[in-house]
Order: sequence, then structure tokens, then C-alpha cells
Amino acid sequence: MMPETQNSNGWNEWSKYVLKSLEDLDSDVRQLSTNIDQVKEALWIMKGKAAVWGSICGAVTGLIVTIAIKSI
Repeated sequence: MMPETQNSNGWNEWSKYVLKSLEDLDSDVRQLSTNIDQVKEALWIMKGKAAVWGSICGAVTGLIVTIAIKSI
């Protein structure tokens, strides 16, 4: 009979591999989460800039139309 510290089917070695794989996956998921947060932040900044530029372009267009109508 084999002592309990030894595993005849190799699960002891596989369990180390499985644990390492799970730790690697956890690390990858955390990194992806960080990357997603960075992308979200960049998107909010871009949306803000787009809103500002859209407002400026709308105001300039409105001003040009107003001047053109008054000059007729």
C-alpha cells in the first residue's frame, strides 16, 4: 500500500499545474479589467472633446447662417 503523501494517479502534480493555471488566468483577468477601465476613461475624454467641438462647430455654423441672412 502506498503512503497517503504519494498520489498514484499523478493528481498531486496536476493539481499544481491546475492551481498555477488558475493563478495565471486570475492575473490575466485582472489585467484585462485594468485595460478596460483605461479604455473607458479614454472614451469618456473623447466624448467630452467631441461634445465641445460639436458645440463650437454648431455655434460657428449658426453665426455664419445668421450673418448670411442679415446680409441679404
